Parts: sequence; structure tokens; C-alpha cells
Amino acid sequence: MENMNDFIKQPVIYHGSKRGLDGPIKIGYVSDDNQILSRSKTDFGLGFYMGTNYKQCLGIVNNEAKPYMYEITIPKDLITNENTLVLGKEDWTYFVLYNRGYLEDIKGTNFYNYYAHLADNKQYIIGAIADDTFNACIDDFNKNNITDYTFMQLIDCFNLGVQVVAKSQEACDKLQILSENAITKDERKKSLESTRLNHNERNDYYDEKRNEYNIERKGKYLSEIFKEARENSIIYNKDNIDTDKFKNIKFPDTIHDKGDDEIELYN
Repeated sequence: MENMNDFIKQPVIYHGSKRGLDGPIKIGYVSDDNQILSRSKTDFGLGFYMGTNYKQCLGIVNNEAKPYMYEITIPKDLITNENTLVLGKEDWTYFVLYNRGYLEDIKGTNFYNYYAHLADNKQYIIGAIADDTFNACIDDFNKNNITDYTFMQLIDCFNLGVQVVAKSQEACDKLQILSENAITKDERKKSLESTRLNHNERNDYYDEKRNEYNIERKGKYLSEIFKEARENSIIYNKDNIDTDKFKNIKFPDTIHDKGDDEIELYN
């Protein structure tokens, strides 16, 4: 290992594992012993997922029997403009929809192909974290209950931190695991209780903000977007990538640690 002092200055991000990592970090659908390592229909596709919000990462695995939490760092020279995709608001929205299979009805269109190839040749992807609230947004968006504008504003209201995804085995091999900690039964219990409370609060807040933004009637419904995509009136190219950021999300300049204090991502 290189001088540890070089890594102390790097940001610490987290990974929640259902039963712990067996050996080096791996990327793939199924391991040698037929255990699922990574789900396919995730926000940014197949990859090794890490997050800047400790509680959110814990919440993903707090209902498992023997979960583990890992502290991980990425040496700063690994993240470059060439090998990393940082998702702005619009690209994040439709890239997640693409990876979760919601754009299949317009497969073959310019719109679809743009998102199908958005992360080509990228080693890392950085973007906002989606949770159960996002599922409610998808359901409303898919049923034409809300427009794309309302969809993006609603996601903007919930700051769950940033997720960093290693998209290749090469990218995984360069991650540095700083610590491995088994989650105690007491910590799992507290996390579950907190998750239930936060879930109810977020649902109420979601309903309130959805009604508020719906009054404005800005943006387009998904059926309208699909219609335009089929007519090729929506043409996307990589020279015209939306760079709008979620106003409440701390993107790569800063991240959050276990508390609320911001720390620099890279000096």
C-alpha cells in the first residue's frame, strides 16, 4: 500500500453490504458461488455503489441478518474529467429512468440512445442518491400525474447525499477499504426505527410538494416526451449536456461525513 498519509486527505465514503465482502471488491451480477453481487436495474446500472451519507447507506442493509459497513476512499488522482461522469439534474433523471427500464417504450430513438451511451467508457459515475421517494415520483411520472419539471423539483427536495459508482473491475481494484465494521443488533434496530419515521415524514412532505408544484404546470408529461422522442424532435448530443445541478445536493466539490459538516471532496 502507498503511504497512508496520502489517503488520510481523501474523502471517506460508505458502502453497506448485506453480509460482508468476501475478498477484494468485485463487480458482476453473480459470484463464483452463485451469490448475487450487484443488481442490474439500479440507478446507474451495474457497478459497486458507495455513498456520502452514512445513515442512508446503513438504511439500505439495516434489515439484513449480518450486515457490514465499509469506509472507503478513492485516491484523488483517479477521478478525472475523462473517466468520470458527473450527472446534472436532467441527465440524472433520465439516466436513472433508463437504467431502471422505464425508457424501453422508446428504444431506438435518439433520446433513448443518448442515455444508453451516456456513460460509455466511464470508470466512475457521481450523482444524487434516489430512495423510496424516487419510486413514488416514478409512479406519478409514469402515470402522467406529474411533469418532468415537477419530477425534478420533487427529487430536489430530498437531500440524501451523493452516490459514487465504480463501473468496472479496474475501477473497483483501485478503491481503498479503510475499515470493515459489523453492524450491531442495536444499531440495526435504531436505524430501522429512524427509517420508518423518516419514511412517513417524507411521504407527507412529498404529497405536499407534489401538489404545490403541480399547480404551476411547468414541463412535459412522460407521454408527451415519448411522443416527441418517437418523432425525433428531441435530439440529444454530448455537446449539449445539461449541467444544471440539484440545488440542495452537494456535488463533487464537497461531500458530507457522518455528521452534517461538509468536507472538501478534493483539494
